[in-house]
Amino acid sequence: TTPSEAMDNPMVRQYVASFTAGASAAAKTAPFGILRLLAVTGLGDKVGLPQEEDVEKRWQFGSPGYERTAYLETRDWPLVADQALRTGAINARLPVAVVSAGVTEGVEGRQMLAVQPAPALASEHGYVSVVEGATHNGLLTARYAPAVVKGVDFVLNTVADQTHGSGRPSTVFNNQVVAMQEPRPDARDR
Repeated sequence: TTPSEAMDNPMVRQYVASFTAGASAAAKTAPFGILRLLAVTGLGDKVGLPQEEDVEKRWQFGSPGYERTAYLETRDWPLVADQALRTGAINARLPVAVVSAGVTEGVEGRQMLAVQPAPALASEHGYVSVVEGATHNGLLTARYAPAVVKGVDFVLNTVADQTHGSGRPSTVFNNQVVAMQEPRPDARDR
């Protein structure tokens, strides 16, 4: 998460520019097969995905089309942030969950961690979780899935409470037992 307001921060702008330069270099070199050769190294899958997903991620890493699309996306971050700011403030009634990695790299990483909670803090129904031990890429692994799903469940349950007056059952992971409650009848159902 990079809140649009964060683009005003010179350190965040520097981070985005650096990230964009890396994406540009990847997009320019991918057509020559260099990234296909590097895909078998640790660069090809920094997440540590299961075997089937790992193969797909490594293919994606070396794909010229994917790298070009990734570059175009990062190149336009400042434009998208400006467009978002022009739409006005986020509706404070919307639930927002921010789940961030607790392990950061350098000053830019710590700065990003500091600005990420802003959308959730601006919401009447905000949820912020900094996952200790998780890195930016590692947050996407099965090890930290419960923390991510908890944020998703927060949003879904908040929406369900706002629209139907009752929460939805939370996500269940392997080997968990959850007592399910019957939803409360909505006034419209009576």
